[in-house]
Amino acid sequence: MPLSVRELMPTGSTSLRDLELVTQIPDSNIRRQASRIAIQRHHTQLGGLTGLIGLPMADLRPVGNGGFTRAYSGGSIEMLDFANGPKGVQQFRAEIRFVGYRVVDTNDASADEPYFIIGVTGNNPDKNALVRTNIADASVKADNNVFLEQMITTTAQPPFVLSVTGMDHDSGDPDEAAAKVSKALNDAAAKLTLALPLLGVSPDVGAYIQSFLNIFGGEAGTVISALFGMGDDTVGSNAMSFFEYDPAKEQWNTPKAMQHADFDRGHNVELALNNGEGGGYIAFLNIQLFNDVSTPVVPEQ
Repeated sequence: MPLSVRELMPTGSTSLRDLELVTQIPDSNIRRQASRIAIQRHHTQLGGLTGLIGLPMADLRPVGNGGFTRAYSGGSIEMLDFANGPKGVQQFRAEIRFVGYRVVDTNDASADEPYFIIGVTGNNPDKNALVRTNIADASVKADNNVFLEQMITTTAQPPFVLSVTGMDHDSGDPDEAAAKVSKALNDAAAKLTLALPLLGVSPDVGAYIQSFLNIFGGEAGTVISALFGMGDDTVGSNAMSFFEYDPAKEQWNTPKAMQHADFDRGHNVELALNNGEGGGYIAFLNIQLFNDVSTPVVPEQ
């Protein structure tokens, strides 16, 4: 049914001040304020901050003939007119591929048998991923490149943290190591999920989430601690956050391609893995961002 400005007013509301209490944004234009409320409600119905549309990145922008749109980390919600109401558009997804790795050094005179645990963690739990690569078929020596071209995920939703942990197989259980890493990442993601309801839906909530992800991305030591005492050696862990919060941006861009003198496969992410106890790898990954336009449907109540 068509919406009216009055229907979007808070229950019992008679003033513009009441609208501001809902949106938390000072604005003397009733149509803009009512549009904000309609968009906020639609965002909540689509899953809110952990849903397909994601985090608010900026306030309303005017579009068309008196309509508005609001940018989110996973797409946008537009309110072109009150007759048709708000519509969400899911746009952004990332594919992450583990191109391969370079053995910088080994732990000792013997060859290593490496494997890697790769995590993708963001504000949408359904889009998170964790992959463990197989143990190297043959032992590898220093200065060797190993090409894998392994797809990690095709559905990552910006923004997210990409973490890589390098392990050397000895007497441990790689699946147990992956479970330890998974728990460490999930515990950190749970803190983010618990914090979301406290942040509301103000335009700068994306900045708070990005700050959290930056801290999370810098806490590779928590993964190392989780693996302490395992039968396999932890060579190193590293993490980086992608698609930084920027309210001036209307869309994300794929990270720029990188070049490495000793690794000739296409990539745009390099993560050094070396905990200072001997041995070391460089992990090479490729992130490609896609703009897939679809309209999520509000679930039936």
